[in-house]
Amino acid sequence: MREEARNSSPEYFGLNIRGYYLPHTERNAVFYEQEYIEAQKLMRLTNLDARQIRIQDICVFFEETTGQCQPSGGGSNLGNQLIVFRGVSQDDIEKRTPRFLQYITTQREMGDLPDFIEE
Repeated sequence: MREEARNSSPEYFGLNIRGYYLPHTERNAVFYEQEYIEAQKLMRLTNLDARQIRIQDICVFFEETTGQCQPSGGGSNLGNQLIVFRGVSQDDIEKRTPRFLQYITTQREMGDLPDFIEE
């Protein structure tokens, strides 16, 4: 089934995916700098040489049917900001939809909500 899914087009599953490239410009430098800092932290945790870091291009993919977004090549901070910007509806909150759960998890990761574990 995995191979069949890999070889099928997104349209086959009713998905409408759009991708956007975030160019390396002065205006977008903050997003690339954030990813470089995150990559440095990861390299230190894994005892690898931080000089080997090669920053990838940041792309963001949006799926119009489900409303999901996914950054690629880093861009996790940008992806989180997009999730928060998009927000949730009252219906999402009441039904505890995946969109609501993603929203509150992102808010917690960004430090806007307290962690689930009480200290």
